[in-house]
Amino acid sequence: NAWGKLYPASLAKAHLFDERAFCCEDLLFFYQILKEAERISYLPDNLYHYVYRENSAVNSGIDEKKCKVLFSVLNHICKDASVNFPEAEMGMKQVAVDTAARLAMAAVELKMPGRQTWKYLKGFKTYIRQYFCLRSLTLCPDKKSKVAILTLNSSAAVFWVLAIFYKRIKGKVPRGN
Repeated sequence: NAWGKLYPASLAKAHLFDERAFCCEDLLFFYQILKEAERISYLPDNLYHYVYRENSAVNSGIDEKKCKVLFSVLNHICKDASVNFPEAEMGMKQVAVDTAARLAMAAVELKMPGRQTWKYLKGFKTYIRQYFCLRSLTLCPDKKSKVAILTLNSSAAVFWVLAIFYKRIKGKVPRGN
């Protein structure tokens, strides 16, 4: 994400958010800055005010248009990193597979028809396989993310069953989904 960091103003002004990427534009901005910055400072303190809006692009669910834009941005970043920024390549691959796994979990949580959920899970599995590698998996921030990525990489059906089971344990998915 773009917040929680200090950037040289000249780089931030040179790389404004791309309005065509109505989701994931913050990652694209951060990646462009990261490629050019001599150094970036990270501030772990919460120095921003996040406003949760139920109908925002981030919180409005999953649709094909959003997935297309999101994966287009992630593909661009991963391909560019492999050529122009190899020291960031594994990190960008990890972001790509983690994003697909998180979207897969969101697809299970949504109340959409089973066929539609299955279609999304198969698509996310295909996407994960494009960028999955054990080295990038070591960059996952937590065990839950690793398990989700590994499971979806191997089987969309097993992922679906485990995701429902996990959410039921956490009390977030009602029976009948």
